[in-house]
Amino acid sequence: MVILVATILVTLQPTILNTKKWLIRYALEQANPDEPLLFIEEVPFSARFYSRNEARPSTINDVYKLTADGQIVWLAIARHHPLNESEEFKGAEVYESKRHLLYQLSPLKRPLTKGWQMRRTALESCMNVVGV
Repeated sequence: MVILVATILVTLQPTILNTKKWLIRYALEQANPDEPLLFIEEVPFSARFYSRNEARPSTINDVYKLTADGQIVWLAIARHHPLNESEEFKGAEVYESKRHLLYQLSPLKRPLTKGWQMRRTALESCMNVVGV
């Protein structure tokens, strides 16, 4: 009986598990083959496994460079990471897992404005303070 209830619960609510299987599946189903799946800092083992080593670690600076160069990026950020609270990311996630939020970042279609550069500088200094 307990096994049946647990199976039903996991089936109805797959994010209850710590696995990245569903996050990876969502990203790979939505992304084009040339759109990278990046994780800030490190890629969890289950993400490496389910993505067949396609998921890569990255820094926010690398993400900015890719989007500035016209690349669409799928970015997973750990829930506790301060970037999730920044103006650029807050409330913009396309998928949530137990420990990560997934974002689809579109290319910048304009040059970096002074306001964007100021926000970017603020984000980078925030990242330096927390040691990322």
